[in-house]
Amino acid sequence: MRLLSGNDARSLDFYIIENLVVPADVLAERAGIALSKACLSLPQVIRKGCGTIDVFAGKGMNGVDALVCAREVFSCGHKVRVWIMPEMNDPANERWQLTVCRKLGIPVSDVTQYPGEAGNGISGVIIDGIFGTSFDSGREAGHVFCSVVDKISVARESGAYVISADIPSGLDSDTGLSGASAVTADETVTFIAPKIGLFNYPGRNHAGRITVEKLGFSDELLDSLIWSEVTGNQNIYAITMRSASVLLPERVADGHKGVFGRVAFIGGSKNMAGAVCLCAQACYRSGAGLVYLIVPEEIRDSCLKIVPEAVTAVSIEELQVKPDVVIAGPGGSDTEGFTGMVFRSIDTADKLVLDAQALHVIADHPVEAERKLNERFNAGISLPVITPHPGEMKKIMPEDKGENRIKSACKAAEKYKCVCVLKGAGTVIAEPGGNVWINTTGNSSMSKGGSGDILAGVIGAFMAQGMGSSDSAVLGVFLHGLCGDIAAKEMSVYSANPVDIIRKLSEGFKEIIRGRYQDG
Repeated sequence: MRLLSGNDARSLDFYIIENLVVPADVLAERAGIALSKACLSLPQVIRKGCGTIDVFAGKGMNGVDALVCAREVFSCGHKVRVWIMPEMNDPANERWQLTVCRKLGIPVSDVTQYPGEAGNGISGVIIDGIFGTSFDSGREAGHVFCSVVDKISVARESGAYVISADIPSGLDSDTGLSGASAVTADETVTFIAPKIGLFNYPGRNHAGRITVEKLGFSDELLDSLIWSEVTGNQNIYAITMRSASVLLPERVADGHKGVFGRVAFIGGSKNMAGAVCLCAQACYRSGAGLVYLIVPEEIRDSCLKIVPEAVTAVSIEELQVKPDVVIAGPGGSDTEGFTGMVFRSIDTADKLVLDAQALHVIADHPVEAERKLNERFNAGISLPVITPHPGEMKKIMPEDKGENRIKSACKAAEKYKCVCVLKGAGTVIAEPGGNVWINTTGNSSMSKGGSGDILAGVIGAFMAQGMGSSDSAVLGVFLHGLCGDIAAKEMSVYSANPVDIIRKLSEGFKEIIRGRYQDG
C-alpha cells in the first residue's frame, strides 16, 4: 500500500484539481461525506445514544472537510456543534461551508470556548479537522491548539470517540513526529492514500484504526495516471497482508532440499550458542532446504542438540558445496578470525545477510566495509541485507542523528549498497534508490533478546528459495511481526518469548496464504 508525504499529498490535490479538472470543493464534499459515513456507522451514533458530536475545524482544507461532515451528520438528525480556530472568526476567512452550517442552525463557536470536561454536553464523538498534511512538527503549534488538544484528550478519556480527517492534527505527515502536542484518534479516515506519518512511530500511536477512502479514484487510475506525476523517485509503502501474500513463494510439489536452498550461518561463540541456533531453527521453519552452522568447535555438539538437522563446520571452505545464502553475525565473537570470515563472505557469497556481530565488524572497519560492499554492488552481485537495531545503526552510521528512521535507513542503504532493515516499532526497510517499506505487524513482546536472530533466519530462508533481497526482507519482516502478534494474542505482550515466534511460524504462513484470497 503506497504511502504519501505531505508534499505528495498536496501535489496529488493539485494534479486532480488542475489536470483532472475536479474542483477543490468537490474533493472536500467527497472527503466530508466519507468522514460522516465513518461517524454515522458508529454503533453509539446509530443508536442516537452518543450525545453531542463535536466538529473541530481549522482554516485549511481539512477544516472544510470537517464542516461538510458536520452538515451531513446534522442533516441525519444528530446534535452537532462546530468549533473553529480563532483565525476563522475573521469574516474574510469564512468558507461557504461554514456559512451553510450557520444557516442550518448548527452552533458555531471559537475553540477556546470548548469545555472538554465530563458533564452535561460532553462530546460523544469528536471530528478532528484542525490541521492537515501541511503541519510541520518543527513549527510552533501555539497555545490555543495545545489547549484544545488537552481538552480533546480529556473528552476521549471520558468516553468520546475521536475521528481525525486525513491525519491526526499536530502530526507531521512525513515522519509521524509531533510538535508540542497532537490529537490521539480512535480512527483516522485518510483520503485517497494514507500518509507516511500514520505508520511511522510515534504517529502510529496517534492514528488509531486507519480507514482509506479513495474518494472515487480507483487503484487502476492512480497506478496508471497519477502516482508517477506526484511521488517523484521515492516510493514508500506500508506492508499489508495482501502485499505479503503476493510475495509468498510457491512451494513446488516435486522440489527437493537443494531446490529450496542451502543457508550457511557464520556465528556462535562460547557464551552465545543460542543466537545462531534460533536463527537456524527459524530458517528451517521458513522453508529452507539445508542449513549449515559455521561455528567454533567447542559449541558444535551443543548446536546439534538444538538443531539436529543442521550440518556443522568450522569454516565455509570445509563445506562440500557452496551455500546459496550466507547469514553472518548471530552470536559471533569479537575476534580476527570472525572478522575475516565476515569480509570473505562479503567478497564471495552469492546472497548475504549481515546481522548482529557482523554489523559490529562493519562499525569497526567502516572504510573497508563500505569499499567492499560498493565493489560487490558494482559487480552486479545481489544486494546484501543488513538488519541493525537502533543501537547498531548508531554504530554503523555515526554521522546520522537518527531523528528520522526513514531517512536513516535510506542513508545506510545508499552508503553500504544494501537493503537496510532498521528494526524497531514499525520496522523500516530501504534499498538504494529510494524504495522504502514500513512494517505494520509486531508488538512490544518482541523487544527481547533473540527476536532479531529469528528475523535474520526468516529473511535468509526466503532468499534461499529464490526471492530477491528486498522482497525477502519485506516478507520476512511482515511474517516475523505477524507471528509475534499471534504469540502475544495467545500469551500476552508480557509473556510471549522469541521462541514462541518460531512456534507460530506455521500459523503465520497459513494467515498469509489466506490473504491471497482477500481483497485489500
